[in-house]
Amino acid sequence: MDDFIIPKFNDFDILKDFEVFRDEIGACHLPRFHELPDVGLYMDQVVSIIDKYFKVLDRDDDKPIITPSMVNNYVKLGIIPPPDKKRYGPKHLAYLIMICLLKQVLSMSEITLLIGWDEKELVEKYDNFCKLQESVFTDLDISDTADPLALSMLALTTKLYAQKLIKIQLDTIREETAKLASAASEKQLSEKSGKSKQ
Repeated sequence: MDDFIIPKFNDFDILKDFEVFRDEIGACHLPRFHELPDVGLYMDQVVSIIDKYFKVLDRDDDKPIITPSMVNNYVKLGIIPPPDKKRYGPKHLAYLIMICLLKQVLSMSEITLLIGWDEKELVEKYDNFCKLQESVFTDLDISDTADPLALSMLALTTKLYAQKLIKIQLDTIREETAKLASAASEKQLSEKSGKSKQ
């Protein structure tokens, strides 16, 4: 009976597989806006293309990174623009790529705050997003940290930092909006009192 010992997680040589995965992630290329298909795609084509872009993530939970119902919900919530005659173009794919990556760590309301910009700025913002993600995939030095617990704590810490920064930005926007509304209200009262004195 003593000969049979259940192996522990750290008894395995995981570094080889880990290094292969790290190299694959480091070589990941997200398509720039001009590389996205510029033809109207139907829903099943959109889902297939997004899945292809994210094969490198090698998710083990068997959950699809995107489904038609998810896309429909994003449209209903106003996170992405509605399709044009049931067809999706590059702007839809750009939004969906960002959403698929960000939803791994942020809520949809937080993602909406981050990517909810004017469509005129979409190309530049999306391309910058891709460059930043690739840079993080490439430059993150975790070779000395082949410890799942340590990496989990790093992920938690960076997620908390991101959420706090989003909250600070949102609070600042709310404060500025309240100041503008208050100033407009005071101006209206001032104008009304000026007219009543005349």
